[in-house]
Amino acid sequence: MRYKLIVPAIVLLTAFAVGCSSESRQDAPAPQTEPAAATSPALPPGPPPAPPTAPSAPQLPDTGPQSPEKVIRILQDRLARLESVVVAYRTKVTYPPLAPGEKAISRPEGRNFSIVRLTGTRDWAKGFCRLGDLFRYESKTLAIEGDPRGPDWWPDTTTQITTYTPEVSEYLGLDKENKPTRGVINPARGLPHPEIEIALGLRAHGQTDVLTPDALAGMRYSMPDDQTFVLSVDDNEKSTHKWTYLRAHGYALGNYHRFPPPGRTVHHEAAMSDFRDAGGMIMPYAMTLASRTMRGDEVQRVNVQTDAAVTRYWIGDDENTPTRYRIRWPAGTRLFDKRKPAGKPATKPTSGPATQATTAPTTRP
Repeated sequence: MRYKLIVPAIVLLTAFAVGCSSESRQDAPAPQTEPAAATSPALPPGPPPAPPTAPSAPQLPDTGPQSPEKVIRILQDRLARLESVVVAYRTKVTYPPLAPGEKAISRPEGRNFSIVRLTGTRDWAKGFCRLGDLFRYESKTLAIEGDPRGPDWWPDTTTQITTYTPEVSEYLGLDKENKPTRGVINPARGLPHPEIEIALGLRAHGQTDVLTPDALAGMRYSMPDDQTFVLSVDDNEKSTHKWTYLRAHGYALGNYHRFPPPGRTVHHEAAMSDFRDAGGMIMPYAMTLASRTMRGDEVQRVNVQTDAAVTRYWIGDDENTPTRYRIRWPAGTRLFDKRKPAGKPATKPTSGPATQATTAPTTRP
C-alpha cells in the first residue's frame, strides 16, 4: 500500500521502493534517488549531454554455442564493470485509484498524524551513482497529478540527496528554490530499494545486499533456448527471484520477477527494453516496474507502476571518485548528527555547514 504520514511542523520525506511508496515522518534520510539541481549535485542539472557520436564497440557474446559457465562469466564481467556507474534517468510513478470504501486521508485515533493514500501520478528526475561499496541517490520532484490533498499540493522537500558508505549515511533535503530544508548524518545503514538497481540486475527486490559474481555462480540456472539464460534463487522469506538475460543484447537483463512465498499474493516484476550501447556495454534505456496483487494468473490490482527512461549512463568514468559520496552541506543547513554512543542523545541541529572532518566536496561527471 502507498501511504503518507502527515506530521505537524515536521519535514516530510519521501521514500521509494519498487512496489511500495510512502511519504512519512522520519528521523533519518529518506532512501531515494534524484538528480539535484541545487547544492552539490552529482549530476548536471537539466538534460545531460548527448552520448558520443562514435561509441566504443559493445561487448557482444560470440555466435557460437554458449555453455552455462561461459554465460555466467559474461554476467560476472557485467557486474564488475557496473561497480563504477552513474545513471541519469526520469521516472513516472502511477498509483491506482481508491478502492470502494477506501479513504484518501484518515487520522488514527489518538495519533498526531494523518495517513494519505497516494493516488494519481508523480514524475521525478533521478540520479544513481555507484563506486564499489559507495552509493549516492538523488531525486527531484517534477510534477504531481491527482494527489488527494488537492491540485496545488507540493512537498516541502523537492530535491533529496542520500549517500551511503560503509561508515556513514548522509541526507540533504532541498526545497523548490534549492534552499536546504534539513541535513542528517547517520551511522552506516542498509541501502534503499530504487528501481534502477533492480532493472540493471544489481540487486533483488526487497534485498539490501548487492549481487556479487560469487552470488551469481551459486544460483540455479536454466537455458530455455540459445537466446535466453535464466538465474533463480530463493530468499530467507521463501520468495523466489528470477532473472532472465538476453543473448541478443549482450546478456543484459531483460526481465526480473519476484514470486511471493505460499500464502502471499503480491508479485513484483521489471521489464527492460530499448537496449543500446553505452560505453561498450549494451544497456536498457527503458524499463517498467510493477507491483501486482495476483490470484493465480489473474491480476487483481496493480498496486504501483513505475515507468523509467534513462537519459545517459557513465560507466567507468574517471570523475566518479569517492568525493562524490560525501555531501557538501550548503550554508544554513539545519544539520542533525545521529552518530552517537548508545544511550546518549543525538547532536542538536547546527545552522551552518558541517566541518571538513565529516564532509568532502562533491564533483560532477
